[in-house]
Amino acid sequence: MADNGAVFSVAVTNSAGTVASSAPPLAVTSQVYGLGGWGSPFLPASVNDVTGVQYSFQVVMNQSQAIKIVFNNHTLTTPGSTVYYNIETNVYSGTQTFSNGGCTTWPELGTYTEAEASLRNATPDYPYASGQQPAIGSSINTSDPVNWPIQTYLIDNLTNNWKSDSISEFGINGLETHVTIQQGATLTDISSFERCGLPMLSGTYRMWTITTQVSGYPAVVNQVIAPDADARYIQPYAAMQFYSEFLSGPGTFTVQYWDFGYMRESNPVWTPISTLTTNGNYDGSGQDFGVHVVSVNGQDRVEFSNIPGNSYLQGNLPFAIVPQ
Repeated sequence: MADNGAVFSVAVTNSAGTVASSAPPLAVTSQVYGLGGWGSPFLPASVNDVTGVQYSFQVVMNQSQAIKIVFNNHTLTTPGSTVYYNIETNVYSGTQTFSNGGCTTWPELGTYTEAEASLRNATPDYPYASGQQPAIGSSINTSDPVNWPIQTYLIDNLTNNWKSDSISEFGINGLETHVTIQQGATLTDISSFERCGLPMLSGTYRMWTITTQVSGYPAVVNQVIAPDADARYIQPYAAMQFYSEFLSGPGTFTVQYWDFGYMRESNPVWTPISTLTTNGNYDGSGQDFGVHVVSVNGQDRVEFSNIPGNSYLQGNLPFAIVPQ
């Protein structure tokens, strides 16, 4: 925390000389004490045509006094390409309200409310930031700009590291939610997806739809686009990579997941998933939070929480749950 606001720069030197970077201030907000997660080894490495994933979740406890997040990361790819895009479906322990169409730097526009969970459907444009392309290649639209508006912003104010979010404007504590991510058609007219005056790549794009059904609310559809040459399928090993991040502030946050399924282009039917494995993504002591399996109404669910005693499962540990 003592480094909050400190200014850092980097000097890069080679045979041509030395160049100094810009000197941005460092923002230190809180110490992360736990990061864990799990994925699903449901397909062999040779499979490369995953076109859909789905799952249900529920925030069952939320006393957050510091931002906590459980997120699902889906990596989009096309065989032979070295460029990757992402679709994120993040469960926050708070809500952030803002108007549709906002363009900003970090922190995002809006009013943040603690202990009122929300879901964020998002697409970060990491290839643009890392110099693999000359313009952004991903964007998102919403079918409900009032309850699920979109804003675009610089991630941590890093140059060209853009992300577009669509966040629920209502609390989802205790509400069962079903999320489906599915491959759509190709398109070349992307004018309706252009945001903030940012240049977008030309060519054929692939559309992906995120359909979110929150109990008691109308379903919402978020449309994500990315170049078809780089984002035609979901990488099998990253189809359902869930992670948990609990910051050091007080308050319990618990999320449960179940009803997992996937679809392939070669077999376009929803196939249940019950065999899972833990990820090795973890940087805490493992004593005060965890991911484990709980039974609710006779059905197994995977539970993330920072409840003391829920120790983190070791990385690469296979386990199974009973599908509904």
